[in-house]
Amino acid sequence: MDAGDPEALRWAADLMAAAGQLDEALTWYERAIDAGDTELLQWVADLLAASDRLDEALTWAERAVDAGDTEALRWAAERLAEADRLDEALAWVEYAADAGDAEALRWAAHWLAGAGHMDEAEQLRRYGWEPDRSIAHTWKPPISALSKPGHHQ
Repeated sequence: MDAGDPEALRWAADLMAAAGQLDEALTWYERAIDAGDTELLQWVADLLAASDRLDEALTWAERAVDAGDTEALRWAAERLAEADRLDEALAWVEYAADAGDAEALRWAAHWLAGAGHMDEAEQLRRYGWEPDRSIAHTWKPPISALSKPGHHQ
């Protein structure tokens, strides 16, 4: 097997993972990634999350994001929400929003509501985020903005 062939390295890693040798497989997945198969980053994150190794999975998801996989942001947020780690899930989904995920706000509101934070969820749905990513508050336009052109009070 050629030491630089990412497909062969992945194949070997998959065999080890299937045999229950996940730690050994990680070494081989790392080699395949180093040889150019960056799509494996998310694959390994999934594998680790399925093995109840979420914190390790998040590290691989971060690497996937660094390699340009912005979908890994919401993936990480979803795994954290499933693990009842709401604050961390919200932080990841905020990064997803920054990366252009149009559904990020909806997901954040959904998770807030699911955790019993109904008021915050509704406020987020209605008003969105402030630039600092805090939940925006109710606001009213200035009275001058309400007057019609040519209408004087």
